[in-house]
Amino acid sequence: MSSAFPTHEWTPCHRLPTRIALCHLAVSLFVANQSSATDSNPNPPKPKLWAGISIPQPVYVQRGGATKRVHISFSVVNDGKQPVRPQLSESKLIINGEELKEWEFIVMNGLSDDRYDLLPAGDYLHFLRDLSRYVNTPGIYRVTWKGPDFQSNELVFRVLPDKRAK
Repeated sequence: MSSAFPTHEWTPCHRLPTRIALCHLAVSLFVANQSSATDSNPNPPKPKLWAGISIPQPVYVQRGGATKRVHISFSVVNDGKQPVRPQLSESKLIINGEELKEWEFIVMNGLSDDRYDLLPAGDYLHFLRDLSRYVNTPGIYRVTWKGPDFQSNELVFRVLPDKRAK
């Protein structure tokens, strides 16, 4: 019996375009799954930031009822392998257990460069801020600097009353 339509015998070669398409589909789904798994990682690696604060001297004396030149040094180091946003504007300065409300203005005011926004791997930031007006009564002061991904050491210093004022 003859047919009006040519008959083809299906061989594995005829299925090759289908196999290629299925392979492309499988690879695409795998890549998409890996990408979304990375994007939705609930625990991305924390930046490796180290922070420290220091002061030139441990004792200050009031002069004329005010403490002058209490310059605190602030440093943050990126110990990681990737650039990190140090998020300084979101950091907090704690003095004797209380957050300094003006800190965002203080930390972001003054000279700065691109490292304030993106700190390269292995690099550091260093800056000074005069906090005299916030430590102007005699006493012992405990200061800590905290950011979203760092916390400094506790800095302790003392302000003595002006004995000459009597």
